[in-house]
Amino acid sequence: MPPIITLDSDQPSGFSGPAHWLGNPAVVAQCDSLHVGYYIERGLDRHDRPEYIVTPEWHWHALLACFDDPERRQKIDAVLQQVPPPLRQVSAFCGDRVFEPPYEGEPTLLGLKQFGDGCPPNEWIDAYLGARFGLDACLTQQERLVDNLVSPILRGEELEAIVLEMLQASLGP
Repeated sequence: MPPIITLDSDQPSGFSGPAHWLGNPAVVAQCDSLHVGYYIERGLDRHDRPEYIVTPEWHWHALLACFDDPERRQKIDAVLQQVPPPLRQVSAFCGDRVFEPPYEGEPTLLGLKQFGDGCPPNEWIDAYLGARFGLDACLTQQERLVDNLVSPILRGEELEAIVLEMLQASLGP
């Protein structure tokens, strides 16, 4: 699991430590790539540490609900379409399984949902919606790389807003 920023004030009751339960804009290195945009995790169905157990507050549930809602799924796709095509990527990792198809709009989002549904509940999922810079791109674009990160991070903020809107609707007041 990549390191996560702790946001103690936003933690569900009884949680402490890393804020695995939320999704957020991020830049994360994983598997010889730099993933930039919206980072979200699905935890485990059982664990000794309560912060690792998926509960209704986890943003993962809201993301999947967005994929089931045609209007929100279209909004997510519209945001991702703003990322330049060679970089645009939806990726997920679950154990030794990897989901990194070429981005083809809403079908890719539904594919991510299906991938998540197929991962055993005792295996962690790391998912990224935004841009992926391969190792070669990182090494050859060193001077321009930071400039190229700005747009995917901003798209990550937009995706976070869509997911949070769904989360608030699903959890109620």
